[in-house]
Amino acid sequence: MNTLFKKITDSFMGYTIGTIFQIICGSIIGVIIVSLIVVSYVAFGLNVTNYSNVDVVLSSLPAWVETGASYLSSIGLWVMGLLWFMRKNNRPLYKSIGTYVKGNNIKNFVIGLFVGIVLNGACVLVSLMNKDIVIKYQGFNFIQAFLVLLCVFVQSSGEELICRGYLYQKLLKKYEKPIIAIVGNALLFALLHFSNSGVTILSAINILLAGIVFSLMVYHFDSLWMAMGAHTTWNYLQNIVFGLPNSGIKMRYSIFKLTSARDGIAYTKSFGVEGSLMVTLLFILVIGGVIFLKKNPHTTDIWK
Repeated sequence: MNTLFKKITDSFMGYTIGTIFQIICGSIIGVIIVSLIVVSYVAFGLNVTNYSNVDVVLSSLPAWVETGASYLSSIGLWVMGLLWFMRKNNRPLYKSIGTYVKGNNIKNFVIGLFVGIVLNGACVLVSLMNKDIVIKYQGFNFIQAFLVLLCVFVQSSGEELICRGYLYQKLLKKYEKPIIAIVGNALLFALLHFSNSGVTILSAINILLAGIVFSLMVYHFDSLWMAMGAHTTWNYLQNIVFGLPNSGIKMRYSIFKLTSARDGIAYTKSFGVEGSLMVTLLFILVIGGVIFLKKNPHTTDIWK
């Protein structure tokens, strides 16, 4: 028993360190990219009074540019992830991104987009009906909204690449029981959100459950693309469309604006939708439904 525990711990440590290394380096690369965007705007005549204060410079950008740049900084996760996959033992991981995996197709990607909209939309709808949140329309510019959507996709898919494209696949290869890969990567996914503003025990549990839901999409539907789609629309709908916090983080740009809020069954002032009891119950229902309906997964073996 002790030998088995040590074997699991050692492997988790190795894979976890590799994952954290990718995230740290990717974040640094992302900061550089955001800085270049800010410098470009300044170079084209942006009126900034205090160049030494990063917050002042960012707040001087148009709201949609600042929001897009914040999400786009996660492109560093893609850069580090793809570089990490170049290591000899990791090269088969490239297969998990492309169409070598049968589940990575347009149909499953669209299903993922739809799932994210339905799940997050249900929580927002309940919050609106209970008057836990009040929002007002600010305006809509298709080009701006679409460009920000692409940036949100970079962020959401980058997290999926690292957690479900790398860590999940490495754990799935190492252990016979898929639950280790499914829950193991979801635990790290939850830990990455511990530093977010307003995080609570319940919100951390919900992030863990979200990680399990995304992992089940990869395991049962053989589709990293589905997880990327669901993650993207979940974040975009609550943060950019409705102006609600995304895991406790609020952006300047949104189509609707949150004018008032209170704690409720589907919303919490400290962390937003993801800190609520409804999300807990919703994710548990989804996890149970997927396991019950998809008993025989057909996961592509990328290590052949």
